[in-house]
Amino acid sequence: MLQTSPNRVIGADTIRALATLWVFAGHLFLIEPTLQSVDSAWTRVLRPGYLGVAAFFVLSGFLLSQPYWRAFHAGEAVPELKRYLRNRLSRIVPEFYVCVLVMALIVGALSSKWGVIQVVSCLTFTNALLPPTYMPTWNAPLWSIGIEMSFYLMLPVVALGVFRMRSRAAATGLLVVLIGVIVVGQWLLLQAAPHVEQTIGNVSLFSAGSSSTVKNPVVLFAHFLVGMLAADVYLSRPIRSAAKRFNIYDGLAIAAASIIAISLLTQTALPGLAHMHYQWPTFPALIGVLLVSLPNSAVCGRWIEGRFMTTTATLSYGFYIWHIPILTGLKSLWSTTPDGRIVSLPAFVLTALLCTYAVAWLSYRLVGQPALARLRRRSDTQANPIESPAIPHRIAA
Repeated sequence: MLQTSPNRVIGADTIRALATLWVFAGHLFLIEPTLQSVDSAWTRVLRPGYLGVAAFFVLSGFLLSQPYWRAFHAGEAVPELKRYLRNRLSRIVPEFYVCVLVMALIVGALSSKWGVIQVVSCLTFTNALLPPTYMPTWNAPLWSIGIEMSFYLMLPVVALGVFRMRSRAAATGLLVVLIGVIVVGQWLLLQAAPHVEQTIGNVSLFSAGSSSTVKNPVVLFAHFLVGMLAADVYLSRPIRSAAKRFNIYDGLAIAAASIIAISLLTQTALPGLAHMHYQWPTFPALIGVLLVSLPNSAVCGRWIEGRFMTTTATLSYGFYIWHIPILTGLKSLWSTTPDGRIVSLPAFVLTALLCTYAVAWLSYRLVGQPALARLRRRSDTQANPIESPAIPHRIAA
């Protein structure tokens, strides 16, 4: 039986599950180009699955910053860095390493110098730093894992700044300033990119159009910071989900979801900055509103929860890192028409989903869950963990 955290935030599992399936759907459109010409409500909603990645970034900031915010609001010490990093590595590394090494062996990546470079850059989570290694040719979605790992390293640094603030308003202001610095810095970077590109004469290293320039870890960290701001708001508000009738949080959740749905159905991008990504800041902000409102809602949060969403959320990491190899591998075995179209597409999608869930379940049960169990046992044996030195601060009344 799959186990989930007893302290989970209502609605977070559903957002994680929907983001996972959304990314899957978006990549399905890429491997079956004929879907691009189909215009229906479903294709309009599913086609921009790349937005699911932005939802993941916001969700990470929301969930991972909560221990820091709780300590800050209570006037306690900064949470122990060693424990935080151990938790993150135990959650990310085992399943990821298995996926990278298995894929490298299957595609023969270790047989060439360039293949070895790609594999090593993935294993060291540095693949997202330069265009040549940004997206592994044998599993492109792994680019975001390196981005996420950079977020994990930046979070404690930002938290140290937060803990030096004397009030919650100052801490919130610090995050807003950081977001502003990122927005301005990215604009300046893209302005300078063509000139630097011309100077060094190598488009593959620095270009206004390269992935590592336009979607580098720093600019995407703005999504993570939106999640941190949402976590601050969430933890400063009383949970009101015990009520039986609709409340203001139900209204906020419905409004945020409706805005996203209308944008998708009308194929109208949400207002955002052209030099940022994933319709920032509107789309990330709407995800933040959902993360804050669903746990406090009287009806919506519980209505969208369910066994399917919880299970998908639990398996989401394995699902994400394995879904492209399964989609592409299955297509190579599936019957196709002379022009390359998949025969019996609904059967293909169902088979791909079942296979991806099965592999994600095996990855979780055989690799991820044992790693987390070892981490829990180790934590239980540490009766008196050593905390980091407290940084004095005061919370304004």
